[in-house]
Amino acid sequence: YGERSVPAPVVKTERTASPTLPKAASPPPVKATPSAPTPDEAEWIFADWLETMRKKMEHDHLRVLDLFRECDQNGDGQVSREELATFLESCHHPMSKNDIRIVMDYIDTDQSGMIDYKEFSHRVHRKRYGSASSDKSRLASSGAAAGDVS
Repeated sequence: YGERSVPAPVVKTERTASPTLPKAASPPPVKATPSAPTPDEAEWIFADWLETMRKKMEHDHLRVLDLFRECDQNGDGQVSREELATFLESCHHPMSKNDIRIVMDYIDTDQSGMIDYKEFSHRVHRKRYGSASSDKSRLASSGAAAGDVS
């Protein structure tokens, strides 16, 4: 008769965890910050904003003062970023926070963080009789030459 082989018993061995090396400290995550626009990009963003303001003035037959008062929602004589953003949304022309910051910086010549009527009227009125769309065309055709567009 034949011999039966008995399987060898299975012996479980405990695995010891291999020593882990300390992890190198990873650098903190870098937040993406909007890069500063070139003067040409800032002018382009301002021209877009100005075109929106002019269309609003023409459509609603507003003076610069009337437009300022619509932007100044709390009536304190100054326009904040939040007020400007809310006003632009009401005009169906929302802008990114970065674009609003650029427009604010462009208009807020005393760098107070608020736009007063004098600053507002200076920027809107200086181009009131020119065309913001023609400014855009001129910027595009000139390769967006640097400098203040008047």
